[in-house]
Amino acid sequence: MEPAILIISNSHDRSVNLVTTHLDLLGKEYYRLNVDLLTSGSSLTLSLMEDFTVQIRDIETTRISGVGVKSVWWRRPEIPSLSLKLPPDQEEFATTEWQTALWSFYTSFRSAFWVNQPLIGFRLLEHNKLYQMSLAREVGLKIPKSLVTNSFEDLRKFCRSQGGILALKTLKGHFFNSQNTDGTTSLGVIYTNLVSLEQIEESERDIHLCPVLAQEYIEKKIELRVTVVGNEIFSCAINSQDSVRTLHDWRRYDFARVRHESYVLPLEIKEKILLFMKKCEIVFGAIDLIVTPENEYVFLEVNPNGQWSWIESLTGMQISKAIAEILVNPPL
Repeated sequence: MEPAILIISNSHDRSVNLVTTHLDLLGKEYYRLNVDLLTSGSSLTLSLMEDFTVQIRDIETTRISGVGVKSVWWRRPEIPSLSLKLPPDQEEFATTEWQTALWSFYTSFRSAFWVNQPLIGFRLLEHNKLYQMSLAREVGLKIPKSLVTNSFEDLRKFCRSQGGILALKTLKGHFFNSQNTDGTTSLGVIYTNLVSLEQIEESERDIHLCPVLAQEYIEKKIELRVTVVGNEIFSCAINSQDSVRTLHDWRRYDFARVRHESYVLPLEIKEKILLFMKKCEIVFGAIDLIVTPENEYVFLEVNPNGQWSWIESLTGMQISKAIAEILVNPPL
């Protein structure tokens, strides 16, 4: 039997469905483990004898053999819905043991091809923006001047050096419940914000609470979402400057006004991006770039597990097909 593909994900990720549709068309076998469906009634057995095997009961995946898996796609697994109904200290202990056992499972397919290896993509690269930018600079990509600090004095000094204005970001994406005017709540997120020296001086007490990422503000002509799958590059221009809503962060989304279209990168930038991916030791990445009015390309960050389905929907670029194909035929 041909070795199979293992997908470690969650039950509501529609991007996975796009890829498995291509796998089905190719007639390839795959296991999809939706970690969030694990409950207190699930059974997990990891066996390290002659071969590493996994047996999971009561969800979609039943039995997986280490030698029977050629490719593993790490795609946003979530915390299991265990609901053990134990006293708090026992619940914490049991949940930690579950998560530790699952991590052993995730990382035990040592001979398989990974998209991406979680020790690199998840533990090292994800949210580690300064590390990412240092690698980007090593391959010759331009990066913004950046400062991570909770020092009011250092932040004020940096802002003054940048003409009294900065782009302020969180180091990690945070979701929170936002109160609506009608009394209901909705899920909110902290976006990139443009801040002035005056605003910083008014927030001295808050700045000391935790570090923030401050960067020089770079004027934009367009922004690029560059999705890399192996040696294939799918570049999408996001015309964020066409809407006041998306001027400083295209993630505020204004699809009615902001055009998304395929974009041809200069060969030099393509080569630097592929070299950057090799330095990162990943085969998939969603990279954000700025193109300035002077046509300079500025690297912001890479998400080793980033979204791409809306790009595929708006531009027709076959990103999900490329992911399926690299899982089926991993590079040597």
